[in-house]
Amino acid sequence: MLGLLFNLGMPSLLAFMINLSIAIIFMVAIKEIFGEAVRNSTLLYSSIIGLFGFGIIYFYLDFLR
Repeated sequence: MLGLLFNLGMPSLLAFMINLSIAIIFMVAIKEIFGEAVRNSTLLYSSIIGLFGFGIIYFYLDFLR
């Protein structure tokens, strides 16, 4: 959105590379954090808290629209 303000586009390859790197960082963080949480708690409790967190993020992003 900021690039459109200054008439700067983002090439598709650069956008794909940025998206891929963010996805990899996110998946590694989730694997490490969720794995540790499941070891210290039950799978059900960790899943409920994880879904609650994703729900908060969803409602926040939906609110921004």
